[in-house]
Amino acid sequence: MKILILPGDGIGKEVTPQAARILKAVLGSQASFEEAPIGGEGVKAAGKPLPDATLAAIRARIDELQQKMAGLGVPAGSLRALRLFS
Repeated sequence: MKILILPGDGIGKEVTPQAARILKAVLGSQASFEEAPIGGEGVKAAGKPLPDATLAAIRARIDELQQKMAGLGVPAGSLRALRLFS
């Protein structure tokens, strides 16, 4: 399982690393983690709040999730929120 971490701005910079630390402790080697810039960090990194590389990473994680869900018999595209990035 791959987990994409998007710290964002404001309190996200403080809360997200702690949440990631807990996930890493709970999931151990069952998951790998990737962090991508968004918001102010996205502007610093690529000149826009949602850099193309971050959007590509989001789409890749959504594709993986939908494939796993399809394997469980969940109809493709059934999660409306995931379609925002497709």
